[in-house]
This record gives sequence, structure tokens and C-alpha cells, in this order.
Amino acid sequence: MPPAELVAKRLALLRELVPGAARIAVLVNPADPERLEAVVADAQAAARVTQLQLQVLKASTSSEIDAAFEKP
Repeated sequence: MPPAELVAKRLALLRELVPGAARIAVLVNPADPERLEAVVADAQAAARVTQLQLQVLKASTSSEIDAAFEKP
């Protein structure tokens, strides 16, 4: 299954599990800019289809990941 389809399926499943959700966050590693662009583009496309608002959070260290989870 291509990565874009996998992202779309994950968001559709999330939409079913949390039907009232309007916004989701995607945690990405900025250390790999080429992969980052592909992941964000796939997530944005899937978010449009599932009518979810997307927030992209970048983190590459454990402290950045912890900080990302503390954001509102």
C-alpha cells in the first residue's frame, strides 16, 4: 500500500474512533527534510478528504517530542 493511502486510512480510522475531532496533529522529524515534505503533503491531502484540520509539529529529540505533546 502506498504511503499516501496508508495515511488516508489512518485518518479515516481516527475519524471513526473520535467522530467529534476537528483538528489533529502530525509529529514529524525535521532532520529528514525530503521525507518531511512527503509525509506532510500526504497528511494534508488526507486531512482535506476527512475534513480534519491538520497541525504539523516538528521534533527530533526526546525533549522536543515531550514539548510537542504539551502544546494545546
